[in-house]
Amino acid sequence: MKEQLRKIVREIMREKAISEMNEESVNEAASKEAMGIAALTGTRGSAVEEFINKHELDGGKLFRSIKKANLRGRLNFVSALAGKDGNPNQKLTIKLHRKNESVNEGKYDGMLDVIEDLVGKAKSFMDVGNQLKKQKIKYSFSTSMIPMYKLDKLPIAIVNKKYVDKADREVGDIAIGLMESIKESLINEGPSSEELRIVMMAVRKIAKYRNVPINQSITDVLNAAEQLKRDIEKGKIKK
Repeated sequence: MKEQLRKIVREIMREKAISEMNEESVNEAASKEAMGIAALTGTRGSAVEEFINKHELDGGKLFRSIKKANLRGRLNFVSALAGKDGNPNQKLTIKLHRKNESVNEGKYDGMLDVIEDLVGKAKSFMDVGNQLKKQKIKYSFSTSMIPMYKLDKLPIAIVNKKYVDKADREVGDIAIGLMESIKESLINEGPSSEELRIVMMAVRKIAKYRNVPINQSITDVLNAAEQLKRDIEKGKIKK
């Protein structure tokens, strides 16, 4: 009897060792970007790498987006990865991160240089509008997301440098760039790995409890969070 138990234990240990070796091999094959995305979203590096290769995505661009994304953005990626093929989150992720789909920055280099010179003449960020008006350059100014000048006929934006981690042009504390690159570079503090792990536990438990796909349980968690937020605002739940 003891000998049989020893054999069973040895077999279990052997299978565990093989499994761990296979997992390490898969992880080594995955790119640094895929492993980084996996760490941020609680997914597997091999699955992320397969997703990137299958849809011909720019891994670096996808990693930067996920790194800056908030909780909802990261959960949307999990839905894109693990949900049904062709789901809305998957389509949007592919559209925004496919290789060679970025705006051709060289096309606007001349105008970026002109704007850079004008911004250099401004006394402050709020004076940029006056400099644009002097040259009869039409623009709109918005504060809905961050204070931002947007040129009317060109995809160029001007913001305070503190709101972005990179820009096509910089003048003092002012950043200038194409709308696509500015939006991609917006600094948005995302959840920690531990916070994401906790939320993913809830997502998986709801998926198992309701016997639904993970992308559907993500929606359930987000809806529940919105309801809890409303209840807190109404005083039904103490902070």
